[in-house]
Amino acid sequence: MLKQRLDKPNEKYQVKLGFGLHVGWSIEGAIGSSFKIDASYLSSHVNMASALEERTKEYQTNLILR
Repeated sequence: MLKQRLDKPNEKYQVKLGFGLHVGWSIEGAIGSSFKIDASYLSSHVNMASALEERTKEYQTNLILR
């Protein structure tokens, strides 16, 4: 189904990236199983970077620095 939608010549698709950068501390934890492990980062600074990234959509920009 996705390939059919992407093959339509009249429809144009764009990829948009947003970034929120903030400097601070965090702790890293491993989440997953013995087959796949993902890293997760926790701190108020990580939450701030996430909030900044969300604001890129609100302000229609690609990068917000604090």
